[in-house]
Amino acid sequence: MDQGKEQRVCIKFCANLGKSATETLKVIQQGFGDQSLSHTRVFQWQIVLDTLTEKDFQEAFQKWRRWWDQCLHAGGNYFEDDGG
Repeated sequence: MDQGKEQRVCIKFCANLGKSATETLKVIQQGFGDQSLSHTRVFQWQIVLDTLTEKDFQEAFQKWRRWWDQCLHAGGNYFEDDGG
């Protein structure tokens, strides 16, 4: 897993614990040092994760799954997303 993904997992974990974005930033900086996401990125991810509902996640996952199926069906050929 790349460090960006690892940091997002940590941000989600902190959000689940009820940590503020400021507290989360400190944890990320302690754990990742110079490789930490920026202040802005940590706060943006915290906002997204704090407001994301289970329904929103399920809908996004289904859209991603349909897109993935299109990619597999295309067999490496170029296609345009139909927006659905």
